[in-house]
Amino acid sequence: MGFTSSSRSLFLQILTVFVATTQRSAASPAIATWWTERGPQLAVQNLTTLAIQYSACNSNGTPIYPVDQPFVLPTLTGYDPRNGTALTGVGWWDGNLKTTAASIWYQSDHGEIIQGLYQCDWSTGRFSSQSMRRISDDSPSVSNNTGLASIVLSSTAGYRVYFHDQDHAVNEIGYNPGTNKWGYREMISPERPVSNAIHAAFSGKTNISVVVPRDSENIEVSRYNSDTTWHLSSFPRPLAGNNITNTNSNADTISLNTTSAINFTLPFYGTPKGIGITIDSAFTRTVWYIGTDRNLYAAANIRFVWGLISNVSTLFWPQADEPNAPLGVTSDFASSQIRIYYFVNRTLTEIKFDKDGTWKQAHPVPAFNATADLAPPPGNSSSSGPSASSNPDPGLSSGAKAGIGVGVTLGVLAVAGVLGALFFFRRRAARASQHHPDAPEMENTALSPDTHPAAAAYDAHGNPIVYDPRYATPGSEVYGGSPPPGYVWEQKGAQQQGQGQVPQQLEGSEVPQELEGPRVMYELPDQGYSHELVGSGVAPKTEGGK
Repeated sequence: MGFTSSSRSLFLQILTVFVATTQRSAASPAIATWWTERGPQLAVQNLTTLAIQYSACNSNGTPIYPVDQPFVLPTLTGYDPRNGTALTGVGWWDGNLKTTAASIWYQSDHGEIIQGLYQCDWSTGRFSSQSMRRISDDSPSVSNNTGLASIVLSSTAGYRVYFHDQDHAVNEIGYNPGTNKWGYREMISPERPVSNAIHAAFSGKTNISVVVPRDSENIEVSRYNSDTTWHLSSFPRPLAGNNITNTNSNADTISLNTTSAINFTLPFYGTPKGIGITIDSAFTRTVWYIGTDRNLYAAANIRFVWGLISNVSTLFWPQADEPNAPLGVTSDFASSQIRIYYFVNRTLTEIKFDKDGTWKQAHPVPAFNATADLAPPPGNSSSSGPSASSNPDPGLSSGAKAGIGVGVTLGVLAVAGVLGALFFFRRRAARASQHHPDAPEMENTALSPDTHPAAAAYDAHGNPIVYDPRYATPGSEVYGGSPPPGYVWEQKGAQQQGQGQVPQQLEGSEVPQELEGPRVMYELPDQGYSHELVGSGVAPKTEGGK
């Protein structure tokens, strides 16, 4: 027996409310993550309380992210984070104080960019506040929905923070340790990216790169030049012109080269809410995003040529909770390790590329230490990075559900009513179809090679990309051959290069170059670990704080 008109109408109304409720509860917050000599650390805003929660600052190798009794970042009155703020941070191991420290930035509910300087209490794993500042006071403008990215250059050159102005152009603020002051520096790109996602990476003295989603098909990269300008480029489709910088262009003069052949497209690109860039010890830059199909994607620049990274199984790169979801990305330059964090089944999950050059199975971020002494005592100074693979899998709390705001306005009775109605209609449907054989359920997007062919790849317009052997490069020193599009299932079977995977050169007879000028770019000679508080451990006086 089928549904009557009235029951069908009721079912649709209940389903609409249920879907709307589920969508609100599945919204993922921004994730900030950074690397210290002790390993990765992270911070996430709780979208219900609006507090910023963080991993234990004495974590070693694997971040420990308490859930039942979360670590909440201390802030001052008047410096409250806005709902849905972007987050970014950097951190380091203080060899004098034998503990970690961090500088974290967010946008206040008044629209200002706030810096908090924190020192770790090693015995508790909690940060104590050293100072708080408003750092955007002399900036021309700050978007009410700005993204944020940050790097630390050296103990003498300080920090750089990247943000969007009201026109959505990308700008830079800098900190000078010599004067203990923050100041606006310059606009690094006049373009207007389509989302507030932004990320930056710095690898010693060779380059600073800032990445943003340029439009619905391309990613823009701003790279610092030795002549103190920012070189602008995009991929897969390059910009029109050979040497476009932040000083010789504006938003009206920058355009794409629509006649240039492109050798790949960004799969399921859409409008990412998060973007990340990592740099390995071979100076390979890799850009990361989550597609509209909720899968993780990456493109790498090897020898100044961008190409796609082959996907791996969802065992290693699981599907995110939402299309184009936010993600946190960090890496260790010396060991080429990568950590990526996003929400899977409403659980903060770690994607791990280890120092042995392989991807490890993805796991929820642990909520507590299962070992007696996961972190070494603060008296032990560290001269090398932590061994993330040496720690056994720690125990988990109730899902390590880190700071997702439920945002559900229905009461308990209303939710129970929704579930009861759904159960009722499912039982009716089951009885109606009990004499019909069940259709097999669709498996995960990442199909097993034992039972399914490789999934097809699509361009930005949804058209299938056809592999053409004419454009393959067998024996190529760069790519080791041009694999056909689609998923690569055997992790160990994929030839590793750069950060562990082989870029795909899919189409196009000519390879676009990213930079047509001086290849080596220098800003600072100092590659040492950076400290805002050097030696004395005395925090600078707060400017604009209370």
